[in-house]
Amino acid sequence: MAGNENVGLTGAIYYHASAVTNESANELAEFRGGWTAEISEEIEEWWGQQRTRKDATMVKLDVVLTIDEVAFKPSNLEVIWGATKDDSAVFLKDASGSTAATSYTFSSSTTGPPELQYLIECTLDGNTFQAFVADGIAMSSTINFTNLEYVVQNLQIMAYGATGSLVAFLLEQ
Repeated sequence: MAGNENVGLTGAIYYHASAVTNESANELAEFRGGWTAEISEEIEEWWGQQRTRKDATMVKLDVVLTIDEVAFKPSNLEVIWGATKDDSAVFLKDASGSTAATSYTFSSSTTGPPELQYLIECTLDGNTFQAFVADGIAMSSTINFTNLEYVVQNLQIMAYGATGSLVAFLLEQ
């Protein structure tokens, strides 16, 4: 039985509108799981009047990166899912008073996830691995709210691009 090759893997996810780098100002979240790339295609076949295929053409190509065990920062709800941030919201503590809080609201006017550049970077056995998505969006995700200081969840990023590259994988030699 094979072991999990991602045990002990740690990394970070970075984002930017046009020029992502692995600078701390661009950090979206850290993760402790692994990441996988799912590349799937849809093929359309042409048979003509024959019993055997005469031609096949790829009509769809999807590239989705899934990052496991992301230590999600709630402040990034605004960045990757388009929630409206309000720092003047009031949170009722109890009947004796209230205190200010930050709220993130998903409304009918929420535009949805913006297209951003993403860089997923991790280190394993002293080598750096990176995945660069030139144009991608964060897919719908289950957001877990717990009594912990951070929320751990999986995050999916779908690559877009009518022309040019979808995703580049880099491995330090």
